[in-house]
Amino acid sequence: MFAGSDAVYSVEGKLPAGLSFNGSTGAITGTPAEIGTQNVTLNLVVDGWIKKSVKYTIEVASPWTTDFPEVKAGEEFDGSVASNITASGTLEYSVVSGKLPEGLTLDAATGALTGTPTAAGEYKFVIAATYTSGSGWNSRKTTYNSEEFTLTVAGEGGATIPGEGKVVASFEINESGNLIVTYTDGTTADLGHVVGANGAPGDKGDKGDKGDIGETGSGCGGEIGIGSAITVAVALMGVGAFVIGRRIRSSKKNND
Repeated sequence: MFAGSDAVYSVEGKLPAGLSFNGSTGAITGTPAEIGTQNVTLNLVVDGWIKKSVKYTIEVASPWTTDFPEVKAGEEFDGSVASNITASGTLEYSVVSGKLPEGLTLDAATGALTGTPTAAGEYKFVIAATYTSGSGWNSRKTTYNSEEFTLTVAGEGGATIPGEGKVVASFEINESGNLIVTYTDGTTADLGHVVGANGAPGDKGDKGDKGDIGETGSGCGGEIGIGSAITVAVALMGVGAFVIGRRIRSSKKNND
């Protein structure tokens, strides 16, 4: 097609690890070793000039599957990880980075993850699948690492925030009437105003004098007298919504 011309191919962008590019033929071959999506551009170069460019998206899907049921600290857990990589030899699983929840063990032969977790938290770890073929001097090991998995263990009586994968360690209402949540990983979040301040009505209440609960809402307003107490319940909406409640006391004086 390009007689007498020097035609070669070039690639722009990063190929997934494990793949190689042939500049003479334009072929991309190999066995991908990482999960993810890469965008590349292939160029046809003739006599130093780019004659044509084509953009490609190479998506490498995960060859791993997991079964991680919801679990709380102190409850029995029965889960698993599995490599679906096509390889020959005896398969053995191991944890290569990160940490499993205390109380859980990984079965090297089957990938079963079982036991009773002892502490709440968010645990991240990477599993390796090692295939051993041959024996003696002909023995060969090939290892494939998984992506980073996350397993969340809720506290006893605790709950997981839907969509965030975080476990509530404690919570309080500050002087402004906002609910402040502390997670087991040490981070905090302000979940908004739930108690009226200085006689103001609660966010959803129609009434806010002297600590009375709003007639049609859950807001609560007014200063609270010494020794008085209120009960606050906040519903966090979403899949698996849950309610957390806490009885608090105020040191504010009632002016009446």
